[in-house]
Amino acid sequence: MAAVLGHAKSLYFFWKEGNFSGGKSVATALGGLLVLQPMIAVLAVLIFLLVLAMTRFVSLGSMLASACIFLLSFTFHLGVGWHLVFGAVMVLILYNHLRNITRLIVGIEPKFGQKSESNEIVSAFVFHPLTVKDFRQSRLTSWIPWLMDAGILSERTVRRIIAMGPNLEYGEITGIETPDGRRARVLTIGVPLLPDQIQNPANRELLDGLLKSAAVLAQRRGASVLTLGALLSSYAGGGTQLQKWREERKLTITIDNGAANTIATTLEVIRRECPISVSDAVIATVGAKGLIGYGVVKALEGKAKQVIALARERQGKDEEPEALDITPIARADVVFATSSPRPIITKGNAHLLADAKLVVDVAVPPDVDDTAGVKVARSGLMLLPGDVRNAIDFHFGTHSTEHGSVFLLPACLAQGFVLAATEKFEHASLGARIKSESVAFFAEQCEKLGIKIVTSPLSEPAIYSALQKGAE
Repeated sequence: MAAVLGHAKSLYFFWKEGNFSGGKSVATALGGLLVLQPMIAVLAVLIFLLVLAMTRFVSLGSMLASACIFLLSFTFHLGVGWHLVFGAVMVLILYNHLRNITRLIVGIEPKFGQKSESNEIVSAFVFHPLTVKDFRQSRLTSWIPWLMDAGILSERTVRRIIAMGPNLEYGEITGIETPDGRRARVLTIGVPLLPDQIQNPANRELLDGLLKSAAVLAQRRGASVLTLGALLSSYAGGGTQLQKWREERKLTITIDNGAANTIATTLEVIRRECPISVSDAVIATVGAKGLIGYGVVKALEGKAKQVIALARERQGKDEEPEALDITPIARADVVFATSSPRPIITKGNAHLLADAKLVVDVAVPPDVDDTAGVKVARSGLMLLPGDVRNAIDFHFGTHSTEHGSVFLLPACLAQGFVLAATEKFEHASLGARIKSESVAFFAEQCEKLGIKIVTSPLSEPAIYSALQKGAE
């Protein structure tokens, strides 16, 4: 028991790295079993080989073999002590295979002998749900909202249950193909925290641990880049803390917050959609201290007639920023909104934008309330090249292609793909200041790789009221 437990949760690695890293204990358990109960060990190996031959899943064979060992202890009448030991080993092995169980359910568990293409591009994207309804998108958690709808669980209870869980592997975005014929896939990892839980200072340590777990998981699954989506980059220091931890742990995966490509696509949407010349326009950015807002302001300085930067100030460390007065942007021709957990432009203040000829919103959660009555051009929406297959709705809407209707993907996710495809990891975005040459790099590479920029309305306008309800 000590050998099996020590292999799964190593004291050495806890002392060395501050984390109970380890293996799955299958081989260690077999080694002990060969000495203690050789006949059961032989039968367990035969069961493992049979399951492997039938399914080609090593993990499934290991788990079923451990369960059979426990059952065989009764068949051989070994006594209560052996039942307890083998039962404990079975539980430990099943616990160590939780990730494999998830992948088996989702349908992405690799099979024995299955090899990926040598030039396959693999990146990872970690995001968070916007409302409890988003948990329907994972096979592992789809039953939880159903219990809430049935009145068995309250929404408050569901939120607490989900927050206690691990990261969720939603699946893979596949079918991506570059113009030069290389295939790619994007691993999608979901952090089980809602927007208001992410912005809650009490959850910072929890969020930090979940992001570290996502980085390890992404590297083990073969990804060369992990990109932080939605609010995760804003509330995780732009990825700098995670990158520092990655270096301490000697991981090879690159951490990225996706800001440079989001800035590049936003500038293109403003140029494309603005009804007057950008050089003649007064452009206001709401959220100018954020990762995206600051980059857009710096990029437009000297190119627009006037650039107005507006941001909310925090009263103190970890406190909510003060309410935002958007009066200073009333004379703007273009208003760009970004990086707020709740809508900034609402029905109550939209009249102040009477002169605005264009409102651009890049945020998820959205910054422009659907009740505001303002025409909005969405930014940060992209189509990856190829016959893309993706079952995850990131709430950026859908788009019709030659292969059918597909969910649009965020620019930050596309940035991770570009980094993995080009291996130009020096252009990864970290922290709050994004280099102008990196913005230009992604604008150029997206065009070369066949990535398209799309403007589209939100697919679910009611997302605003749902977010507000969750925050309350």
